[in-house]
Formats: sequence, structure tokens, C-alpha cells
Amino acid sequence: MRHNSRLRKLSIVCLSYAIARVLRWLGRTWRVASPDLDSLFQKQRLIGATWHQGLLIGAYLLRDRGLILPVSLSKDGDLSAAVLARLGFGEPARGSSSRGAVTLLRQLIQRANAGEKLAVVPDGPRGPAREVKPGVLAIARAAELSVVPIGFAARPCWRLGSWDRAILPLPFAHVSMTLGEIFTVPHHDSAVEVDWKPLCDALKQRLDAATREAEARLL
Repeated sequence: MRHNSRLRKLSIVCLSYAIARVLRWLGRTWRVASPDLDSLFQKQRLIGATWHQGLLIGAYLLRDRGLILPVSLSKDGDLSAAVLARLGFGEPARGSSSRGAVTLLRQLIQRANAGEKLAVVPDGPRGPAREVKPGVLAIARAAELSVVPIGFAARPCWRLGSWDRAILPLPFAHVSMTLGEIFTVPHHDSAVEVDWKPLCDALKQRLDAATREAEARLL
């Protein structure tokens, strides 16, 4: 068992190094159109949100900023956390909707209150694709953050065969990042039960709109 554990750790180290190096190399060939996200985060208390399909693009464009992302407790999550570390993201908060959800939310709220910058994928880690789960809204409400929808698009690109149809831009592709209309979550009294569905639907509309705008810029 100890031998298997060491072998697994070694494989994660090697694979995460390879993935991060390839993504950094590939990203340097892209022709990118993007807004100034750093100044926006400096001006307002925000949490970034994007669809899971754009995660590979976001991992490159948002690198080296120390952003905090939630990562699942699965074996795949261990690899994702290692890749993010090599891309200059902060120590991720670990958990998911099925394992450690309450602990994960508490971690993210505490870190937001400590001044760390957060980003999430509201339809991750397992989908359904492009459907907002209420976790991001719960974090925004508790930490008094607004949500900035982020749209990604690329042409030409591969669409991976995963549940989210993840986008991987080809070398020298045109890549677009757009910021949607900022979404402010009503900060109700904590004792009042919140109807999350209309809030999730409203955020979905803004995420879809940001994605469409990013796609339209490549036409």
C-alpha cells in the first residue's frame, strides 16, 4: 500500500508538471483578447464565475495571480490541485457537492473574508453542464461579494469528449475572454430561507450572455 501511495504521488507530480508546461507553451501561441480583470478585482469585492467548459482557457489566462478555486476531493481533484499550483493559483479549497460541501463553503467564505480572490465553476465538478448550482451564490451572500460572470471562447479549438465539452484552443488560435454584467446577491438576514432557483437562473443568463459575447468576438 505504501509503495502504491508513493507511486501515485510520483505520477501526480510528473503528470501535473507535464500538463502545466504544455498549457503554458500552448497559451503563449494564442492571440488573446481579454479585459483587465486585475483592476476590476481591486475596485470591487468579487468572486469570478465561469462555465466548466472554459476551465482550460481560464487556467492559462488567470494564471500566476494566486486565485483560489474549489477542487474536489477525488483522485482527479488531486491532479487538478497539483496542476493549478504549477500554474500559479493559490492553495485550493478542497471539497465538492457530494463530499465535504459544508466544509468547502466555510473554507471559501473564510478565505474571501481574509481578502483572498476567489473563482468558481458553478456547474462543476460533474454537471449538468451550464446549470448554476447555488454554492457560488451562498458564498457571495455570506461574504458580501458580487459575482462577475466570465465568458471564454476560442477558434479554432478542440471540443473534448467530456461531460462539459471542454474547450482546448489549438496552437495560434484566437482566444476571447469577456466579463458579463456583475450580479449582486441580496444579502438577506441569515435566518431567512432563500429561494435559490431564481437567483441561479439569473446568474445562468448572465454567464450564457458573457459566453455568447466571447464567441461573437471571434466571428
